[in-house]
Parts: sequence; C-alpha cells; structure tokens
Amino acid sequence: MFRSPLRLAILLTVSLLASSCLYVSQVVVEKQDLDAGDTSEIKVKTYPVSNAALEEGTTEGYAFVLIGYEGVERGTIKKIDVDGNYGGPFTATRDLNLRNQLLTDCQQDAIPDLDEFDVDEWQAWRTPAEITLEEDKGVKFRHSVSAPADASSGLHRLVIFSGLWLDDDGVPEEGESLCMGLSLIPIQVIGAG
Repeated sequence: MFRSPLRLAILLTVSLLASSCLYVSQVVVEKQDLDAGDTSEIKVKTYPVSNAALEEGTTEGYAFVLIGYEGVERGTIKKIDVDGNYGGPFTATRDLNLRNQLLTDCQQDAIPDLDEFDVDEWQAWRTPAEITLEEDKGVKFRHSVSAPADASSGLHRLVIFSGLWLDDDGVPEEGESLCMGLSLIPIQVIGAG
C-alpha cells in the first residue's frame, strides 16, 4: 500500500503559474495516511508570482485558497496569514459567493477541466480584510481535513488553487480574480473495515 511513501513531511506540489498574484509554493501535510475518523493538519504557503505582477497594480485584495475535498472532509482549523506578514494570523473567512464565482473563473483559468476532479465539496477561504502584497512576503493558510468515520479505503485528495480577489464592491464578479497554483494533494485513507 501507500502507507510508507506517504509519510513524507513535505509533499511535492505541481504549480501552474498564471498571470495573477499568488501561487501555491508548498503544501505540508502533517499525516498523509488517515484511519477512518482521523484528522490531519495541512499548511498551504502562497507567494506573489513576480515583481512584474506587483508592478501592474494587482497587489491589493483578499488572498484566497479554493479547496476541493475528494473523499475527505474539511476540519475545524482554518487560519490564514499564519506567519503574520499582513497583520495576522486571522481566522479564515469562508465565502460561499466567492467560491461560486471562483468555480466559474477557475473553470476558465485551469489547464485541466474541473469536472475531471471527483470533488465532493468546494470551499473558498480568504483573508477577512484586503491586504497589499509585498515582494517576498507570502500568505500561509493552516487548515485541517479529516477522513469520515465511514470512509472507504483508498487514495483520496485535495485540489487546491490560490489567488487574490481584486474586489471593487464586496460582490465577487467575473474577472476579479484568477485561479492559479493548482496542487493535487494525495491522502491515503484506511477504512474501518
């Protein structure tokens, strides 16, 4: 099975860079194999793409992560700007309107078709206030996921995008953000039976 190889502390992520502000640079998974009912903490580190992106005036907005949960459930830990680079740490704000808009925007921006992922639930988490990005200062998101008590054995995953929502009126609208930093994080679940 996958138990031994999945005990690595840091999981290699595949980052697809686009012309926006934040990309996923690293995902750390506390426990990569979960028994049914277990919980694991994850940390997602995001960074500004480049100086050029910062110079284009796309530096102020809400930092976000969009997470698709496939075979695992969202947990109770939800902190953003954990390192305090932008005044945090903050309790991450779950934003259903932003999630709905990002699912449309990510569908257009992502290289793979989002329908190819067998995601049970999508959630968008963002900073509670707008931040102004600074070169070499990232935004770290801390979260937890759990395997349901009735989970079936198998390889499940998280699908993670990140970015900056450039809001102008408090309502997520088309073109105000780009999804980038696609990372596919495998999590081995050992079912009860």
